[in-house]
Amino acid sequence: MNEALSTIINTRFGQEYDPKTLYFISIQGATGSGKSTISKYLHKILSLKFIVQLIHLDSFYTFVDNSKRDLTKFDFDNPSTINFLGARKALKSIIDQKETFTLYKRSQKEADVPIETENKGINIVIIDGIYAFNCLDKKMFNIEEFTAEGQKENLEREYINNPLYEYITEIQQTGRWNAVKTLRIRFNMCFEKLSELRIERDAYERDLPRDEVTTRLDTFVLPATLRWVHSEEFERDIEIQHGNFNQQGVEDLTKAIFNFFKIVEYEKKLPLTLDFSKICDTKCTHECGKGEKVSVYVADEKINLF
Repeated sequence: MNEALSTIINTRFGQEYDPKTLYFISIQGATGSGKSTISKYLHKILSLKFIVQLIHLDSFYTFVDNSKRDLTKFDFDNPSTINFLGARKALKSIIDQKETFTLYKRSQKEADVPIETENKGINIVIIDGIYAFNCLDKKMFNIEEFTAEGQKENLEREYINNPLYEYITEIQQTGRWNAVKTLRIRFNMCFEKLSELRIERDAYERDLPRDEVTTRLDTFVLPATLRWVHSEEFERDIEIQHGNFNQQGVEDLTKAIFNFFKIVEYEKKLPLTLDFSKICDTKCTHECGKGEKVSVYVADEKINLF
């Protein structure tokens, strides 16, 4: 196991688990990087011993679930498509130990359908989303500057201070929790692997026209990944090169997390629903490299370079 992973987890979470500490595991990465698979896996295993809440930012999308919407005009990856205010309210309710908090779901007919969720003593929260760091970090998107249709290239104030971060800093002095701690993980994807995966999944699994998928990739997905998902605005504790395709890196990461929470026996096979094994051999185009504001970078040992 990568010892650097254990060290950074202990640095962020402390030397040992404390039942009066609220732990956040925030996982950010491009769609298709495997962040949701890992989040579900962590939730499944950690829930064997703890009360864990998994929050998918996908459920906070502000548009109906229609994958065949005009892909060439609407930017599904634009920050404005996510109800970050709703997500932060849910997180604040958990921080405040409220009896309930509001999550959302969407369908092909309706978006933002509220679901009142009972808080049964949660003290581990996993946040999964392409912009997961926006929920708890020092900075957040200035959503008023964003639009999914006709986004401006240059924004006057792209990021602003996050009041929830400031609230967490203050609340730790109230005695409600001994501490509120966050582990920030980013799955870095190179464009070649990301493109191959999206074409494979969207064109074949979702029966979408290949040319439209390619247009959307070039026009929206890849620029959004480089500008916002891989943004240097947010500090990271851990980066995993190639996300789920870095099988050894992901195995080391999950093992280090489970070791901190003293979980020894668990199902070690990830619950993959689709087989994209051939994409593992796609050559790397380097957009997945180590960023500037990261503590531990886990390189893909099986990297295939041009």
